Amino acid sequence: QAMQTREELRRRGAAPFAELYLVEMVALYEAGDRDRAEVMADQVIELAPAPSGPLVDRALFLRGRIAADRADTAGVSRALAQLGNAQNAELRADRLELLGRLNLLEDRPKRALPAFREGADLRRDVEDYVGMARALALAGEAAHATGRAAEAADLYFRAGRSAELEGNQTQARRWLE
Repeated sequence: QAMQTREELRRRGAAPFAELYLVEMVALYEAGDRDRAEVMADQVIELAPAPSGPLVDRALFLRGRIAADRADTAGVSRALAQLGNAQNAELRADRLELLGRLNLLEDRPKRALPAFREGADLRRDVEDYVGMARALALAGEAAHATGRAAEAADLYFRAGRSAELEGNQTQARRWLE
């Protein structure tokens, strides 16, 4: 839908806007097309009305997630540095998630676990339940890596239950299993 809207804007001679690329970026990422999502992230940053702000922050966060998916510690570190010290709860949760992912990649699950837990709490507070479920599952991964099986099971259960409530049966099933 975002691509079609962008093409329609082009046909009309209007310039696409950063928010449209942001929607497409997230859709591509969720569909598993990390490479094209990364290209869209670059477009968001290029077209954003300000060099820093919520649009750029969202694109940087997604870049960090893509880097983490690729086990690229340098890419996650770069995204963290570019995000800076976020002030609002949502951006602090993004930063904590990237920090936790970096710690997992660097085989420091004991440091990752509190970052994911705090991030999940922040996401709950801003009613980002999809992000909260993701943070809980990542916390489960960190707890499992530290040998805390019961805690990991509880975290995965909570993540799966949240995903189910948000209508994501695929993720719910994966985490509940």
